[in-house]
Amino acid sequence: MISRFEKEILVAHALGLTRAQLIAKRTDELDAALYQPLLDRRAKHEPTAYIVGYQPFWGLDFIVDRSVLIPRPETELLVEKVIESYSHYLPAGRHGALPVTRISMADIGTGSGCIAITLAKNLPNVTVIGVDSSKEALKIAQKNAEYHGVADRCRFITGDMLEEFTTKAPRRQETQKLDIIVSNPPYIPTEVIETLEPEVKDWEPRQALDGGKDGLNYIRKLIVNAPNHLSIYPSGSLFLEIGFHQGPAVIELAEQTGRYSDIKIVKDLNGQDRIFTARVK
Repeated sequence: MISRFEKEILVAHALGLTRAQLIAKRTDELDAALYQPLLDRRAKHEPTAYIVGYQPFWGLDFIVDRSVLIPRPETELLVEKVIESYSHYLPAGRHGALPVTRISMADIGTGSGCIAITLAKNLPNVTVIGVDSSKEALKIAQKNAEYHGVADRCRFITGDMLEEFTTKAPRRQETQKLDIIVSNPPYIPTEVIETLEPEVKDWEPRQALDGGKDGLNYIRKLIVNAPNHLSIYPSGSLFLEIGFHQGPAVIELAEQTGRYSDIKIVKDLNGQDRIFTARVK
């Protein structure tokens, strides 16, 4: 069943109208031959975002296709928490002013680049390196950075998690310490994937969803390895989106490393665990 909202988005897209313009038109003025193919695609569970080729996030439109996860509203909370932490990295006594040096961030599993690009647009003097194992996803991220005018402060590289930031990395390009590492990693347990709605399990990239048996494969790697790449002064921070049931396990993982302080779980509007934050000691 296609919702009225989605139908309006699809019809407006097919006719080259805004949704407001569509609503103002009379039904008999619309040519069904132009929009019916899009409705047929949606009826087969293809996500609306893939059909129209974009998805809103943080008030911005991001180009998407099947190579990238569709940006979700809950991920905006992750961006919000990073933005809130920004003053921590400003020189003492200059809160609200521009930092003297650039703040460096890495967005691991960048996908469409929505996190990296939104942060670059909202935070002055920030440079972001977006890492993804999918070259096709990185092409989309680059297009989005150019579209939103931040390509000079967002760089996208192919890599697996934090490997590109180690001294053992073949190209050894990214050895500087980072102020912030942010990620919306795959965190859905493997056995849960097949229970998801068709729009997700049949259309979105599996590698962006599947977090392994317990859903923590990538989260575990990030928590263990991030301190090796975060600055000590000012103390670097790790921000992760997590599953609604993963808070206690993620806190335990962080505490076991002995390398974090200010460990917190932030709940979303539904009262569910959603964001992990911590600072390196």
